[in-house]
Amino acid sequence: MQSCMVCGGQPRKNPGAPIKENNELPQHVFHGCKFTSILISTSVTRIDNDAFYGCSGLTSITIPNSVKYISREAFAYCSGLTSITIPNSVKIIGREAFHNCSGLISITIPNSVTDIYDETFVGCSGLSSIKVESGNKRYDSRNSCNAIIETSSNRLITGCKNTTIPNSVTSIGSEAFRGCNGLTSISIPNSVTSIGSEAFAYCKSLKSINIPETVLGIEERTFYDCESLESINISVGLTTIGRYAFYGCKSLKSIVIPESVTTIGDNVFYGCKSIKSIHLPNNVTSFGKNVFEDCKSLESIIIPNGVTQIDDKEFRKFNSLKSVTLPDSIKTIGKYSFEECKSLESINIPDGVTSIGLGAFDGCPLKSIIIPDGITCIETATFSHCSFTSISIPKSVTSIGSFAFYGCI
Repeated sequence: MQSCMVCGGQPRKNPGAPIKENNELPQHVFHGCKFTSILISTSVTRIDNDAFYGCSGLTSITIPNSVKYISREAFAYCSGLTSITIPNSVKIIGREAFHNCSGLISITIPNSVTDIYDETFVGCSGLSSIKVESGNKRYDSRNSCNAIIETSSNRLITGCKNTTIPNSVTSIGSEAFRGCNGLTSISIPNSVTSIGSEAFAYCKSLKSINIPETVLGIEERTFYDCESLESINISVGLTTIGRYAFYGCKSLKSIVIPESVTTIGDNVFYGCKSIKSIHLPNNVTSFGKNVFEDCKSLESIIIPNGVTQIDDKEFRKFNSLKSVTLPDSIKTIGKYSFEECKSLESINIPDGVTSIGLGAFDGCPLKSIIIPDGITCIETATFSHCSFTSISIPKSVTSIGSFAFYGCI
């Protein structure tokens, strides 16, 4: 067993790290070291940034009552650390202080602590018990909820796989459950009105979740890479879904977006490889880029009225896509937007479309197409390798690019 003693104010038998004159344990002082335990001198008042960063073999540590500040990433990536006692002298625990301490099972916040950053315990996937000591004036763990709640705002800032969200909580903070791999389901009470960005990101075992009608928006990356998420129920009341909200949710098969939603951000369903159907409301007025990127199992889609363009490569190589309904509001169909959609045999292009991009329908087994009067140019390879039996080209077309209908039999 490798161990280290950090002394201060006295000669050191086994010199460890220097201590600053102001009794701070310096930045990066043990970064990546291989020892398994450490005893810190009672003269130390601050553990500085990254002091024990990446000490993966560290299994135990004694923090003396002299320490008042645990700084940013002080114990980040100490994956072997299973428990730690924070003394009643500590006032501030810095951002990501215990980031990715995956072996950490339990944590108790003493009543002396006045400041905890939202991301302090992000990635502590093994965490099953969280407690704030009674008498803390800033934070609490009401109703034995296994979470840290900011008392004055009723905001849950840190949760774990055994958290029960109390009915008094009004918001879930950014990254509150990020990386809780043991979390399979959780009930969000009607008291909650907001869920912060990345609140449930990387919860690899989360299978289902219900968003109550009191929540008005899903922030960016809220369910990022929740690879086991199979179902999500979103109640009427939600108005906004932020970018990358469901990125990488590869087990999600269907989702119904309520009519109250008006804004859908960029890449919202990027990488949802199992999703077959999505209901989009007609009230959407802001529709982001690449919303359906890599949703290769999608079979049907109705684009809501109000959307004005299909982005470049939006549905490219969606081999399962059989049905697409475009609204009258569409003006532009981007380059390669439906290229090689091998199951798409028909599509109605609205009269208001004025531009169809390069290779937009290349490789689609379309049997017929009516090109609207507003089109003046058919771009290169727009309809190449289609299976047309009939085609209508309007008088408005003044130029046709090379390979526009190449291989159409």
